[in-house]
Amino acid sequence: MSGAGLVPRFARADGAAIPPANIVDLTVVNVGSSSVQLTWSAVGADGYVEPATAYDMRIAQYNFTMGAWSSLTRVTGTPTPGQPGIQESFAVTGLNPGTMYYIAVRGVDSFGTISVAYNMVSFTTASAGPTPVSNVIFSPQLEGMQIPAGKSISVVLYNAGTATAAASFTGTTDTSGRVALPQTASLNAGLYDILVSTQGYLKKKLFEYNVSSNAIIELPTLPVGDINNDNIINSLDWSVMSGKWFSNDATTDINKDGIVNSIDWSFLSKNWFMTGDN
Repeated sequence: MSGAGLVPRFARADGAAIPPANIVDLTVVNVGSSSVQLTWSAVGADGYVEPATAYDMRIAQYNFTMGAWSSLTRVTGTPTPGQPGIQESFAVTGLNPGTMYYIAVRGVDSFGTISVAYNMVSFTTASAGPTPVSNVIFSPQLEGMQIPAGKSISVVLYNAGTATAAASFTGTTDTSGRVALPQTASLNAGLYDILVSTQGYLKKKLFEYNVSSNAIIELPTLPVGDINNDNIINSLDWSVMSGKWFSNDATTDINKDGIVNSIDWSFLSKNWFMTGDN
């Protein structure tokens, strides 16, 4: 069939006169002395399924209006928009300690058309100097488990962008599937890369997360199937599973239905050759 006269799907979904949907759920998650962690829901271009092209985030030390938008400081490094509806997470860095800020974000489409409205959030950065954190909760996500209760979870917090570990611990998740930073762990507020691991799953890392007191940190989903714990899912894992076929071996019974069979293999094959983070 000839393609002459056909309009690409993305062109139909993105018209110059129609702006992306409004971002109205921008939320402050954590605040440090020089950074803030923000979340919001991704929006579509013209309200269709295609994501917006970019984000335009502006920051000021006063309560600004729409008319002032173009004169405000634009935040660089914002993420590429994901599929509409997913949660975006972004840390704004380089802020002054003990300072109040106002911030907002809008979507931009491929024509440069910007969303019409936005919600503004405000926050005050913490005072300068190390600030020990407390009551930090981690919420791990394990593929195939709705609530990963009673799981042994290992967490390592690295100073962001480095291989220097600031804190590490292993704990057992509670009935809601969460695990707390031990009171014995010494950790200051700031940006960290967070590596999470557990037996039978690939390791995953959450990058540049702004950790502060009373934070509830949603960790990335760990893919299941790393039975031999070498951080890759391949034939070595299958060799372990095949040796336990039709048994009730807890290590290889991925879906925890009491028997090792083709259902467990389906999880393994779906993640074949997938590797974890380090």
